[in-house]
Amino acid sequence: MGTSATTLGQLAAIGCRTGVANVRGVHLSGFVAWWLWRTIYLGKLPRLEKKVRVALDWTLDLCFAKDFACVTEGARASRAAVGLEPAARAAAGAA
Repeated sequence: MGTSATTLGQLAAIGCRTGVANVRGVHLSGFVAWWLWRTIYLGKLPRLEKKVRVALDWTLDLCFAKDFACVTEGARASRAAVGLEPAARAAAGAA
């Protein structure tokens, strides 16, 4: 009546293109474990369209660096000049 389940292993992506894995008693870590996690994840996605979209997104992520916005005092001054800063709006309303 009871069922028994066995696992083939465990995988985890821990960031910065690094992962850890234990597959059938074989321990892996680093880029290989990360790549294995992504490969299995991709294989378990339900539709071909989704697999292609995710694979393309991951490929672009590997090829291009992330974009980060940097807010500096110069950016704040230019925002105030066009009336986007609250202080600039309040001063313009009082005048």
